[in-house]
Amino acid sequence: MDTNWRPKCSIEALHFRAGLLRDTRRFFEERSVLEVMTPVLSRSTVSDPHIESFRTESEGELLYLQTSPEFFMKRLLAAGAPGIYQIAPAFRQSEVGRHHNHEFTMLEWYRPDFELAELMREVSQLIDLLIGPGKCSYLSVEQMFQEAFSVNPHIASRKELLGALESYHAEDESALLAEAHQSTFLENLDDAALFDLMFSMAQQKLPERVFLVDFPVRHAALAKVERNALGTEVARRFELIVKGVEIANGYLELLDPVELERRMVEDTGHRADAKKHLPLPDSRLLAAMRYGLPACSGVAVGLDRVVMLAMGVDSLAEVLPFTFQNC
Repeated sequence: MDTNWRPKCSIEALHFRAGLLRDTRRFFEERSVLEVMTPVLSRSTVSDPHIESFRTESEGELLYLQTSPEFFMKRLLAAGAPGIYQIAPAFRQSEVGRHHNHEFTMLEWYRPDFELAELMREVSQLIDLLIGPGKCSYLSVEQMFQEAFSVNPHIASRKELLGALESYHAEDESALLAEAHQSTFLENLDDAALFDLMFSMAQQKLPERVFLVDFPVRHAALAKVERNALGTEVARRFELIVKGVEIANGYLELLDPVELERRMVEDTGHRADAKKHLPLPDSRLLAAMRYGLPACSGVAVGLDRVVMLAMGVDSLAEVLPFTFQNC
């Protein structure tokens, strides 16, 4: 008999999670943000070269499990929907571990006419409600890299980033750095993955609750690019890190369909270079963008991680009834 049938989390954790979901829905209802539900299965998916979708087929047609409800929600906004939110399953082929699972719960919402500062304030209010009040710091990605590595991520070359990583390694003998400095490991990292590695290292030494803002342009994803107060071109996006764990990823949303298509083509080129699957650009999203996406800000929150932090436990296995290991 297979003994791995039992749920991973406790029954008490199920009750806690249900209460947190009720509080989340009440939070948005009080703000007149409309709950929506969009498909999990689609003919299109993201082009981001660092996100892999699960693929299936029906009657010979290729289909994808969605990595986020973003594209469908933007189509709703273009059609005239007001502020909207969704609590949805999302699927990504990635590592499985304490803070990662192939299938997870994503809370995503969009606020027409919100500037990024307004959205960050709303994210902070929700997190205060769900995991308890706390002071939020604000730090630019440049400040974080300067403090951790003495390097400017907006202008640093790959050689300079690697040199900064070597200097950092001399002062910190963590297991993560020991792995990172295996030559074969570093040789296989592209520039974006190198940035992500350094970002992950630096975020472990941040204040308990911090918004990181002003990302390098090459990490804009679907965010607008603008000049900050110092005149540097930056991606207008943020991440919220709580106790070293990424909780939220938000954008001042890109509105230009021409630029969106250019980024999709660029992503496809990177995917081809890496010999990865090449999904076709989402023609329906592009059509919606041409029709007109209203000025808005949007954010995705890893809800399982929020439950984990709210319960004061160390892994998703303690808040999910079934993880990839026993599903």
